[in-house]
Amino acid sequence: MPMNKRKRILSSVAALFLTALLISYWAQISPLIIVLLYFSMTAITFITYAIDKSRAKHNKWRIKEVTLHVMSLIGGWPGAILGQEFLRHKTVKGRFRIIFYMTVLGNLFVLALLYSRLLGAL
Repeated sequence: MPMNKRKRILSSVAALFLTALLISYWAQISPLIIVLLYFSMTAITFITYAIDKSRAKHNKWRIKEVTLHVMSLIGGWPGAILGQEFLRHKTVKGRFRIIFYMTVLGNLFVLALLYSRLLGAL
């Protein structure tokens, strides 16, 4: 898939997820803490990708890949997508991307479980 098309698709997925999260908060489905967690982790993760990209360019000490994956797993995956696509960082390493997508699926699975419990309690 061409880079620009992939960038648009993945960036749209991240933006749609965050938009849906805001709408679910306004509809009183999502607690504020979940919205704040995702938006703060998105920003922190994007910044972390930018720092790591800068360090890579300057041959300096790098941020461990496991740290980037943990950040994605705990809700920063939209920021990771934006960091990967707009900073062109970690887009070539196949193993990294496979693990990254597994963290996204893991995060969404836990979120779905949480919502099934929240909605079941209503």
